[in-house]
Amino acid sequence: MSEQSAAGADGSGRPSGRLLEVDDLRVEFRTRDGVAKVINGVTYHVDAGETLAVLGESGSGKSVTAQTVMGILDTPPGFVTGGEVRFHGKDMLKQSAEQRRRIRGEGIAMIFQDSLSALNPVFTVGFQIAEQFRIRRGLSRSDAKKRAIEMLDQVKIPNAKGRFSNYPHQFS
Repeated sequence: MSEQSAAGADGSGRPSGRLLEVDDLRVEFRTRDGVAKVINGVTYHVDAGETLAVLGESGSGKSVTAQTVMGILDTPPGFVTGGEVRFHGKDMLKQSAEQRRRIRGEGIAMIFQDSLSALNPVFTVGFQIAEQFRIRRGLSRSDAKKRAIEMLDQVKIPNAKGRFSNYPHQFS
C-alpha cells in the first residue's frame, strides 16, 4: 500500500484507498476433543467508501473472522495460526492489545449480530452513545449529549432529541 493511500490522497490523514486487508487468515480452536480449523485462508479487502457484506451458513466462520479482525477473539480456545489483518497498512495481529483497543471504536468497529447484547438495557440509548464521546474524546456531558443526538439524527432516528432518553427496548 502506498503511503499516500494510507494517509489520504490530500495528506489530511482521512482514509482513502485500501482501509482493511485480510490476507490468508487462518484460525483454529483447540479443545479437549482436538483441533478444529475454523478459518482456512480467508482473503478480502475493503476500500474507502465500500461496504462489505459477509454471507454464509450458520457456523461457517463469519463471526470468528470478524472477531479476529477486531482483535476480540477468545484465546483460548481460538488461535490465529496464519495470515495478516492490515488496517491502514498496519498488521493488527502484530499490535499489542492496548494498541488494538485504541483503534477499536474510533477507527474500526463491529455491529454485533445479537442486537440485544449490543446495548445495556438499564441505560438509555443516548447515555450509552454519549458515554463513548466522553470516554474516547473527553467531551463534557452536555457536548457528548449534543454529539449523541447528532449521531441519532444522522442515522435517521425520528425525533432524535426526544429519543435520546429512550431505553433499548423502546427502539424497534
